[in-house]
Amino acid sequence: MMNATDFDPDIRRVAHLMADAARQVILPYFRSLDLQAYNKLGTGFDPVTEADRAAERAMRDILAAERPADGILGEEYGAQPGTSGLTWVLDPIDGTRGFLSGTPTWGVLIAVSNVSGPFYGIIDQPYIGERFEGAPDGALIGIRRSRNARAASAISIEVSPRSERSMRKRAIASSLARPSSRSAKACAALSRDRGLDGSGSSDSVVMLPPSIRSAQRNWRADHG
Repeated sequence: MMNATDFDPDIRRVAHLMADAARQVILPYFRSLDLQAYNKLGTGFDPVTEADRAAERAMRDILAAERPADGILGEEYGAQPGTSGLTWVLDPIDGTRGFLSGTPTWGVLIAVSNVSGPFYGIIDQPYIGERFEGAPDGALIGIRRSRNARAASAISIEVSPRSERSMRKRAIASSLARPSSRSAKACAALSRDRGLDGSGSSDSVVMLPPSIRSAQRNWRADHG
């Protein structure tokens, strides 16, 4: 388990750069009339768009420039080994079906893991301008300016060691036990648990974006 004192703040800096870049790439595609989807499965339907691919490329470019020694596990372009012992897990658009239907029920997921498992995560919801962050030194629920021009604000939440252990067990079991590009969603979902609910309950953040007020109510109900 990583302690707050061991956390490298450069990870936070780069993660926000990546989220900002993905946001800028994705938004012009959202609700565009010429958006096309491609099916990644031979049977069934697992859609991908150029917005997914372009956003992941943008995030990979930032990692190549800022942290070239780190590994990458991406939903669209797979695994790229590194030498630092850290792996960035990327899902450029979690909720592509919602993205295609024009509903704001999608988001960018970013997580970072080491040999012990995932320890940092971000959910960015570009269209509504909300960003959620979970780190060893706590969690942040914030609103940043986007196309809806909301004013920036944030609240900070402390994550208890007990709830962190619960979250880590689920994240490791669901994602790192089966390393593949498909594990990106499961691993990056770490930020759902840490960003909104330290108790480790399964709030579907990307599918149902909460307001700051409702997040506060959930936190108080779970933690007294």
